[in-house]
Amino acid sequence: MPRADQAPWASDYERSKHFRKHGHDLNRATVEDYDRSARATVRAGKRFTYRDTATSDQRVGYYDERHERLTVLDERETTIVTHFHCPERYVRQLSMSDYRR
Repeated sequence: MPRADQAPWASDYERSKHFRKHGHDLNRATVEDYDRSARATVRAGKRFTYRDTATSDQRVGYYDERHERLTVLDERETTIVTHFHCPERYVRQLSMSDYRR
């Protein structure tokens, strides 16, 4: 099984869409830089699971407390779903989150 930090996005379109939505908040100028940030967050972040209330899907998150960045993957950690900036309290309040400091 590939490492989570090597997981692809669902598509180039999805990666670009999420970059347009979240890249500015992460101070990322390009899609490639945004992608590197997502992967760095997986490597540096604390792993946890939660339930996505919008889709009812189980998700795996990696939260980098120092930089307040979150990268979300599907349940099997084979696809990156999103990457964005958020405070730790956001991660703690996610549905069925097992995040612990």
